[in-house]
Order: sequence, then structure tokens, then C-alpha cells
Amino acid sequence: IATGAVTNYQRALATVANNIANVDSEGYSRQEVTLAENTPTKFGKSFFGTGARLDGVRRLYDEFIENSLRNSSSELNQQNPMVDFANRVINILGNENLSLSSAFDTFFNSARELSLNPSSLVQRTVFMSDAEGLTARFKEISSQLDLIVSETEEAINSDITKVNILSEQLANINKQLAATRILSRQPMQLLDERDQVLRELSELVKVKVDEAPNGSVDVSLTNTFSSGVIVSGLESERLFATFSENNVSKIDLQVGQYTSAVETVSSIGGGNLGGLLAFRKTLLEPTLREIDNLAKTFVSEVNDIHRKGLDISGKAGDELFTINPE
Repeated sequence: IATGAVTNYQRALATVANNIANVDSEGYSRQEVTLAENTPTKFGKSFFGTGARLDGVRRLYDEFIENSLRNSSSELNQQNPMVDFANRVINILGNENLSLSSAFDTFFNSARELSLNPSSLVQRTVFMSDAEGLTARFKEISSQLDLIVSETEEAINSDITKVNILSEQLANINKQLAATRILSRQPMQLLDERDQVLRELSELVKVKVDEAPNGSVDVSLTNTFSSGVIVSGLESERLFATFSENNVSKIDLQVGQYTSAVETVSSIGGGNLGGLLAFRKTLLEPTLREIDNLAKTFVSEVNDIHRKGLDISGKAGDELFTINPE
């Protein structure tokens, strides 16, 4: 009995040592030795204990906590692109050197000065210069916002590539897990690897996970497994995006690239990818639309007033501004 106990606790100490050695290993789950009583031996009418045996080593894993961690990670990472790119937009519109407010003030002040002395060539030159300055300000803001459109599109495609890589890794892990039907007999390192991939995936997009009895997982990008499934058993499906040229907020996400069964994913939320999609829909597209409306209204009203006036030769005024349809 004593010899068996010493052997068991030597193995328990080895497990503790392994936990300490892997304390900084990414994705590692702490392990614990389980001891159980040996079958007693009967001598006459009495039973005598025969010590303890090493019943196994298990991972300290809780499915509920793991799901909560993934969901919290998705919600947290969704805020990052929203905050970063929203600050970019605020800096562009609020920058003193790019602000439309200062350009409008300069333009209207110049127009007021010209109205007091309409025959002055100097005032006319200043007015035209300030009008060109306002036009340049609109162009600069548009250029800066177009740059954000391009950057977010590249970021979305980059995140989709990462999602596809991780889904392929999960499918490969499922293939290795398929060799054993009992979860307790699966290699703990392989289960740690599976959970780490799921955590990385949840940082990109919110996922729903269905775990099979042997530890393999199916993964969906929606709240059900009737659509948006990117990992099913031993197979993975590729996610891809189609962008609209006329509407920044319209992005079609589909599953099944390079296959005949392409499926549109109606709603994706959470994670860095969800944050990028939400930013383009809730902030970037309305900002672009409002600036376009402001420019169109301003040009229409100023041109209407300008056409009612007379030039220096006494002829009817022409349009002062034009809008490039592109």
C-alpha cells in the first residue's frame, strides 16, 4: 500500500510540475491527477484495504465557462475597430486643417465682402480663391474617408482569411479526434489546441459551437446550425465577402467559396470582423451620405443664387460649382 501511494504521488507531483512548467503556455489547461480506492481484499469475514490507484489525469475544463469566455471575447473585440476607426473619422472631420466649418466661414465672409464691393477685381479674386479652397476641403475630406473605406475593406478580407485558416485547423483537429470515440481518452494536448483555436476564432467573429461526445466540434457563424456552418465534422467551408461599389454598408458574406452550394450568411456579429461590419454600416456610410448631401445642397443653393446675379460685364451669372458624378 505504501509503495503504491508513493508511486501515485510521484505521478501527481509530476503533473503539478507539468502545470508549473506550462503556466505561460498559450492555450494550456491545468491538469489534475485523480486517485481512486483499490478493491479491498477479503480475509475470512473481514475486508482489508489495498491502497489507492491512479485513476487518470484530467483537464480542468468547464464547457459553460469556456463558452462564456468566447462570447465575452467576441463582444470585447467588436469594440476595437469601432473605437479606432470612429476616432479616425472624428479626427478627419474635427481637424482644424480639414474642417468644413472654417472653410465655410472663410467662403461666406469673402462673399459678404464681395457683396459690399461687387466691382472690385481684388475681392472677386479673393472670393474665387476661397471658393476653390472650399472645394479642395471637400475633396480632401472625401479622399481621407475613401482611404478608410479601403482600409476597412482590406481589414475585413484579412479577418475572413484568418477565419478560413482557423476553420481548416478545426477540421483537421476533428479528424484526429475522430480516431477515438471517448472524450476521456483523447490527448489532452489536442483538446487544448482545439479550445485555443476556438478562442482565436471568437476574437474574429462570434461563433456557436456544438461539441460531440468525442470532443470534435461543429461551428456556425449564426445562432443555429441551419445556416452559416463553417466547420461540420471533418469538413470546413470557406467564408468570402462581396462588396458593393455604390453602398459602403452593403457587404454580402457567403459560405462555400469554390463550391456549387454557396450560402449567404444573413447576420454576423461579434469579434473584430463584426466590429468592422458594424462600423461601416452605422457610422461610415451615414457619414459619407451626409457629407454628399451637404455638398449637393450647398452647390445647388449657391449656384441658384449665382445664376440670379450679374457678372462684371452685366451678363447673367453661371454656375459657380459643379459636382463630379464619380
